[in-house]
Amino acid sequence: SNDTNRAEIQISSSDGQKVQKIPVEISFSSPAFEFLDVNDDGYSDLLLYTYEIPNGSIPVPDVYLYIPKLKKFVKSKTLSAKGEISKSKKQGCVNIIFERNIEGYITEEWCFSLDTGRWKMVNKNEVTLSQ
Repeated sequence: SNDTNRAEIQISSSDGQKVQKIPVEISFSSPAFEFLDVNDDGYSDLLLYTYEIPNGSIPVPDVYLYIPKLKKFVKSKTLSAKGEISKSKKQGCVNIIFERNIEGYITEEWCFSLDTGRWKMVNKNEVTLSQ
């Protein structure tokens, strides 16, 4: 849409050195971010909330995984812009809730393999809310 603003996230090390710039497009007035180790590799990953779902009910983040070998955050195509993300009870896994509406919602559980560096869907449920 035409309602986006270009911006960039600047990542600095603790001594103030600029480490990385991440270009982003922001489509609402109050972007936010949080750090959460989504893949349980011991490093904080970046969840960047730059837009809202049309009905405004779910904040949907772009997910940037910290890759220690690269010393950079890399955008996860698998998890970004998919839905509401929370940690699963399983090690290295997250739950994603999306397509939420009056009838219900869909949840997916994705787990990260430290060996392959890839996410794999291990569970999918359609939850129907009784009227």
